[in-house]
Amino acid sequence: MPILTAKIQSKEHLVKNYLEIFNGGLKLTDKEFDIVKEFVLIYLKYSEDGVKEPTLSEFTFSNKNIQHVKTVLDISKQNWNNYRNKIIEKKAVIEKDGELFLNPVIIPQEEITFKFIKTYENGNSTK
Repeated sequence: MPILTAKIQSKEHLVKNYLEIFNGGLKLTDKEFDIVKEFVLIYLKYSEDGVKEPTLSEFTFSNKNIQHVKTVLDISKQNWNNYRNKIIEKKAVIEKDGELFLNPVIIPQEEITFKFIKTYENGNSTK
C-alpha cells in the first residue's frame, strides 16, 4: 500500500492542511473554513495544556473564544449566528444539548488512513 507523508512547518499549517483533506466532504466556504480552523487551533492549545473532554469543548466554544474568533475574522454578531448554523449544518461542529463540539474527524491526528470504495452508476461497489 502506498504511503504519503508530509512535513508540516507549524501547527497552523497542520490544521489548515488537515482541514483541506476533509473539506471536500464538508464543503465549507472560505470563511466557514477559517472559522473552523480557528476553533481547531484553540482546541489544540487547550488540549496541549492538558484539558480533557468535556471541559475541552466547553473552553473551546466559550464566549471569550467565540468573541476572539469573531474579532480575528471580522465577523458581526448576526453573521456569526449564520456561520454558526452553517458549520453545524455541514457537520464540522456538532451541537448536542445546547453545547458545541468539534467533529472528531477534523481534529488533526498524527496518522490517518483512507479507504476508497469505488461505486458505479448501477450501485455496485468494489473494494
